[in-house]
Amino acid sequence: MTLFEGQVVKFLLTSFFAIFLLIAVYYLINKFNFYLPRAGKSRYIKLLEVLPVGKDFYLALVEVGEDRLLLAFTNSSVKLIKEFKVKDGDSDS
Repeated sequence: MTLFEGQVVKFLLTSFFAIFLLIAVYYLINKFNFYLPRAGKSRYIKLLEVLPVGKDFYLALVEVGEDRLLLAFTNSSVKLIKEFKVKDGDSDS
């Protein structure tokens, strides 16, 4: 076996081990339902709607607990426009 063949064999074994390791980690995460936070997912804060108003200017309706907040935001700032109380049966969830 030449030096080049040895490098190829070493590369292939390392690659197969890395792929096996990735598959094993994926399997374990799915089997044991490890909690991995995902963007946009929260137990207490819900983004109900976003409305583009102009170039780089948006309105957002956000639910935090029993309150709904109407926010105006741009790339550099966020301002509270109005705060609403959620009435019983008025929630989207």
